[in-house]
Order: sequence, then C-alpha cells, then structure tokens
Amino acid sequence: MPVRYNFRKYFMETRYCNRLYICIILCFGPLLAGVFAGTDLANLDGWSIVVPAFASEAEVFAANELKAFIKQATDVNLPITKHAEQNQVIYVGYNKLCDVNYVSKEDYGAEEFRIIADANHIIIAGGRPRGTIYAVYTFLEDYFGIRFLTMDNTFVPRLTNQHVIGNIDRRYEPELVYRNVYSGEDRKS
Repeated sequence: MPVRYNFRKYFMETRYCNRLYICIILCFGPLLAGVFAGTDLANLDGWSIVVPAFASEAEVFAANELKAFIKQATDVNLPITKHAEQNQVIYVGYNKLCDVNYVSKEDYGAEEFRIIADANHIIIAGGRPRGTIYAVYTFLEDYFGIRFLTMDNTFVPRLTNQHVIGNIDRRYEPELVYRNVYSGEDRKS
C-alpha cells in the first residue's frame, strides 16, 4: 500500500517552523550581535595606545597622530604608553603581539604595512621608516572616515553612534616605490 503524504499538513508545519525561526532571530538577534560585534570605534573608553619601548620617531609621531584624530572624532583621550596595562589596546609599531600574529618588521618594505583588529586588540604596524605612519593614516581614513583633503584641511566626522568594525587582517604593499604629490601647496604666496 503506497504511503500517502499530506502536503497541506507539511506546508503548515514548515510555515510554522519558519515563523518560529524568524521570531527567534528577531528576539535574540540583537543579543547575539552584541557578542560578535567586534570593536566599536565610537566607544573607545578604557582603551590605550601602546608604542614599542624602542619606537622610532615615525612610530611615536604616528601614535600621536592617531591619538589626536581619535580625540577629534570621539572626544576620547587615549593614553599613550610603552606597556599594555589593560586588555583593550591599540598597538602602533612592532611589539610582542605582532610576533604572535606573524608580523615581523623584517618582512616589510619601507612603506608596506599591516592592520589587524579583533575585539580587544588593534595592531597597526609597518616597515620603517614610513610604513607605520601610512598604516595609521589608512586606518583613520578607512575605518573612521577621516579625509585628508589638503595640507591645511582635514575632514574629521564625529562618531557619536555605534561604529563597529569586525575582525580585520589587512596587508598593503604600495605598487610605487616613491610617493610624492606636488601641488604647489608648500609655496608661500
């Protein structure tokens, strides 16, 4: 005797299950999103910027630039230290965490860089002498929305609402060996 399948019953059951799944997603989705959100750049309270103990002049300058622009964008004044004293840290330049993430300064050219981010750490490192400063400017442009328009004019958007970035592992090697844009801005009128 052939088995008869009740398509109407199947349709009602699957429709019921689909509604149940939608309800679960709508109810618990925001809670789960908070767990897997990443780093909220608009809320960096409690974070610090760490530079290596033997940081180059360019790495110290890059850390100060990062601090100044984050202050303008979020009103959060991040301390710059030589040692990570808390869990949430932005590393500028090479450090022990770079070694764990297979970032070695010998592997990078003078202008090459890498940006790595997870929920508690952001690593911004590059080749010496200029790679780290280019990495900081790229991080500010791509993830904070800051625009360096001219030598004297920079657009810094205010990050007041949640501005979450996910995990990042980005490496960049410039195709040109030399960077210079001469537009006559440095001439005095």
